[in-house]
Amino acid sequence: MKVSGVTTPPNALINQYLTRDERWILLIVIQPDKDWPRFAAALGHPEWLDDACFAEVRARLENAQALAQEIQVTFETKDFAKWKQILDDAKITFGVVGRTEEAPHDAQMRANDFFVGFEHETLGKVEVVNSPIWLQGETKRQPQRAPQLGEHTDEVLAELGYDSDKVSALRKSGALG
Repeated sequence: MKVSGVTTPPNALINQYLTRDERWILLIVIQPDKDWPRFAAALGHPEWLDDACFAEVRARLENAQALAQEIQVTFETKDFAKWKQILDDAKITFGVVGRTEEAPHDAQMRANDFFVGFEHETLGKVEVVNSPIWLQGETKRQPQRAPQLGEHTDEVLAELGYDSDKVSALRKSGALG
């Protein structure tokens, strides 16, 4: 198992941890007095509440590296789906680093129009990532298929002042495909 990306965090309750199935949990316990008892219980470590190294906020900050190691070892015992259920039930604030293959199914990405569909001339209906730029008063241009290699070479060279004889000469010389 890999170790967390931050092995010496200033605060072990605001850190990332790797689960057994190698998913990154982004832990964000920002109300430590209120959330610490629920968090310790959710992780199955109620003894942390009485441990002098972890019982108080100041002690947890002073012993952040040791606590982070304990938390990491604990998160390695279960897959993300189980930790998600446990942390949700305990009302602990956390996130997860998404995977690329999950993006098309993410409700927030869908709600924010991160994908746009269009009719591809050979593939049919496809979806692509939407342009991240919106300009007030302007309508976004619909996506289209990418050009084939060399598809617009003649037009581009014509715009640059090459006539058909020069383009033919470039093709004969092997400079153009």
